[in-house]
Amino acid sequence: MLPVLILIYANTEELQKIDKQNIKVIVPSQRQASKKEAKPFDKSNFQYDSQKDSYLCPEGHVLTYSYTNNYEGHSVYMMREKAICNECPHFGVCTKSKQGRTIARLINEKVRQKLEAQYEQSEYLTSV
Repeated sequence: MLPVLILIYANTEELQKIDKQNIKVIVPSQRQASKKEAKPFDKSNFQYDSQKDSYLCPEGHVLTYSYTNNYEGHSVYMMREKAICNECPHFGVCTKSKQGRTIARLINEKVRQKLEAQYEQSEYLTSV
């Protein structure tokens, strides 16, 4: 059995270091800690395609990789054809930007997703 570390909050860089040491980390993401339901056009409702390194919006349009912001630790994905967002019936709800929708993906997003799943499935939460 792996050693277990239960945390209240930590950033993904620190969590990745701990995870690499084969220590099972139980920590909620900000979304899980707030217990807020995702809005219809929340990033979690966009599908990430790792093969194409792109996101698919709920309306079926593709947001492609644009650049990486190393200072903030994420990659940015954008709708290349701004008119698609501007003419979308959900404009104003999904995005208010005339430049179209953007999504920021953490550089270590896979770690965040793994830890969210561990938190959801944790048998330790009921005993804390």
